[in-house]
Amino acid sequence: MSEKYKEDDDGSSTSSEPLLGPNYKDRKASMIKHFIFLGIWIVLFGLEFIYRQPFFDKSIELQVQLQPKITDAGVAVFEALSIYGNGPPYFLGFAIMYNWFSRGRAFYYICFLSAVGYLMNITKMAYHEPRPFMVNSDIKVYGCTAEYGNPSGHALFAAGGHFFIFLDICHARKGYKFSRPIYYILLFLTISLSFLVGFARFYVGVHTIN
Repeated sequence: MSEKYKEDDDGSSTSSEPLLGPNYKDRKASMIKHFIFLGIWIVLFGLEFIYRQPFFDKSIELQVQLQPKITDAGVAVFEALSIYGNGPPYFLGFAIMYNWFSRGRAFYYICFLSAVGYLMNITKMAYHEPRPFMVNSDIKVYGCTAEYGNPSGHALFAAGGHFFIFLDICHARKGYKFSRPIYYILLFLTISLSFLVGFARFYVGVHTIN
């Protein structure tokens, strides 16, 4: 008889697998990882109330010092990164996926992007933090609206969009297998582009480090 089954006293066979299923250990490990991630997020969110104002003040100081060093080429590069980090390119990606790939997954993408947009607007209203040029007239701004600053919608869409696509392609979708070097190159590009968009918003004087 297979080791997977044992006979009861009455002669019947029952499975020796745990009642919670054969993948219980994997699910438990996944839950632990999620709780650790949630704990780190809660700690960072709590610390944000402590470092928010010091970072804001330091950002204003750094941007005043940076203003004389800003070049036309730098503005062009970082404005391009700002446009890249804005929402429309990601919705264009949704349109491409909707027309040429799985429509179900396309709606999966649009739901995520909509959630990011909702989170951005709610947190902007909750923070109602001014932009740098609103509190210091020495800071020249390069293209921006008059809405609240923190958090940066561009940086939020860039980080959320890049990591969402990376995780979807490299972890969630079956049949997409990358070698370890390619995997880490994609991870590096995902992180780098996210940080570059965030720095671009700081460079053009519309957001602070916090």
